[in-house]
Amino acid sequence: MTLNLLDHFLLSQIFAFLLIFCRVGSVFMVVPGFSEAYVTPRMRLAIGLGLSLLLTPMLIKSLPPTPPAFGIMALMIISEILIGVFLGLIVRLMLSSMHVAGTSIAAQSSLALASVFDISNGGQSAIISNFLSLTAITCFFALNLHHILIAGMVDSYNVFQIGNLPIIGDMSMTLSRVATDAFMVGIQLSAPWLIFSLLFYLFGGLLTRIMPNFQIFFVLIPPQIMLALFLLLITLSSMMMYYMNHLEDQLLSMLGGL
Repeated sequence: MTLNLLDHFLLSQIFAFLLIFCRVGSVFMVVPGFSEAYVTPRMRLAIGLGLSLLLTPMLIKSLPPTPPAFGIMALMIISEILIGVFLGLIVRLMLSSMHVAGTSIAAQSSLALASVFDISNGGQSAIISNFLSLTAITCFFALNLHHILIAGMVDSYNVFQIGNLPIIGDMSMTLSRVATDAFMVGIQLSAPWLIFSLLFYLFGGLLTRIMPNFQIFFVLIPPQIMLALFLLLITLSSMMMYYMNHLEDQLLSMLGGL
């Protein structure tokens, strides 16, 4: 009898650890910073396993008992993976504002064709977009905003209880809303360059009307690039400060909602 009770205890502990790891590991496979190509899979696995091991004693009382059927167990695992991917996608969409801002700035600075491989998105992107994305991720960890992410991940068990299927419709609406907000913030961050390009192109149009034979684009593209980079130099710190405050408010609101 003692051996059977011990086996049951170990089985319930392992099952609880597996369920927690499915959600935590899925988050770290999607969330920016941890899921990038420069972070080895072994390191991501170690972080997920370590955090799951720490959370198991805290959350084991709220977990359901081990299901008797394999189908129910598989359904619970799939549900936890979907919830983890959902939480990671929210943060990734929030941080995509810098990618939108960088793409808009590059388009207004005649640097849209100056592209490099973006390890965050797995494809080619404008060099300014890549620079702003890496700067945002660096500030994200330097300001310890990932602690809010971990706290929200723990509190998610109060809303997305294990054993209950997630509501896919509500999750899709939330992702759509976060993506819309991220796009709006990205355009707001690039607003100085939109105004600058409007005035610059207006000035170029006036020169074209005054001197029709003047090679206006050949002459104005170098000063346009120089002035756009100078504007980025003087506004980068303010841009990052505003964006990090906005990101912190978004994460705290998400944490309050959970």
